[in-house]
Amino acid sequence: DANYVKMWENLNEGIPQSDDFRRKSKSGKAIWLKSIYTPILDLKGKPYKVVKYAQDITDAKELALDFKSQMEAINKSNSIIEFTTDGIIQYANKNFLELMGYDLDEILGQHHKVFVPKELQNANYKKMWQDLQNGKIVSGEVERIHKNGKVVRMNSIYTPIINASGEVYKVVKYAREALTNGKAKS
Repeated sequence: DANYVKMWENLNEGIPQSDDFRRKSKSGKAIWLKSIYTPILDLKGKPYKVVKYAQDITDAKELALDFKSQMEAINKSNSIIEFTTDGIIQYANKNFLELMGYDLDEILGQHHKVFVPKELQNANYKKMWQDLQNGKIVSGEVERIHKNGKVVRMNSIYTPIINASGEVYKVVKYAREALTNGKAKS
């Protein structure tokens, strides 16, 4: 492996190396080690041995890889859009953009209302955003307006996302176009 060869070339030049490495345990089971390889130099400044410090991070690495795979699957199968807590669009995935007929640069910084029929921008709509700001998940079938003006019906889940301080810092909507008899409504 070219990376392995390069790592040892660097160590032979006295350059410490650190990374997460997949290895096999004595029993043959795959494990992950967070390792630091430190060259030990002789009196002339040349490496004469390498000391390795390692920590088993298998559980954390497998959890992170599982989470990453799940997020990739969700992203592939759902329309996703992210908002600030007051409804300003921060991001939308390809599925959402295709479903609604927009390019990302057309909607970034716009308010969620750009997709909502005027008659639905009422007290219930304001309450939805208040509920989201307070950490309440809002879900159901919704009508939204495509760029060309047609109505798009979606099964949606608006999910408040909590930061390390326990505060809602953004809202993510996961949606799929509503189906009738197994076919998307148009």
